[in-house]
Amino acid sequence: MGLEESNFPIRIEEKQLSFHYTLRNIQEIDCRELLTRISTQTPKRKADLLKQFSILAGLRKLEPVIKEEVKEMAISVDVMDNEFLRDIFIKGKQTGRQEGRQEGEAKLLLRQLSRRFGLLPAWVAEKVNQSGQSDLERWGDQIFDAQSLEDVFSEVD
Repeated sequence: MGLEESNFPIRIEEKQLSFHYTLRNIQEIDCRELLTRISTQTPKRKADLLKQFSILAGLRKLEPVIKEEVKEMAISVDVMDNEFLRDIFIKGKQTGRQEGRQEGEAKLLLRQLSRRFGLLPAWVAEKVNQSGQSDLERWGDQIFDAQSLEDVFSEVD
């Protein structure tokens, strides 16, 4: 498994088990050929094989070679075909949307406050940018009746 030739046995024999295998040095494998073979697989199988191949490549310090080969071959993996990646992708997408909405609401509230009350003190932007969705919505409603900045941020029951 290292850089030198290995002396591992190629067979395991037990009473009810016989396992024969071949050890190969991944550095001697033609990456282009292997990636070409992987690219012909079903989407799920392709994703699994690419994941395994990337682990092996990492162990053998071949990441730069693999990245270059993949870039040249334009192998694509649809994350929606891989159960593990799909869940991560969907959760990330939902989180990104939520953060985007919240940033947009904070930006709009700051513009409205600035238009209504003029130049804003630094504490206002800090408070707005560090607040959650419910606070932003409440302050957005209170801006219409507030006579001062303090009124906007007061707790209303």
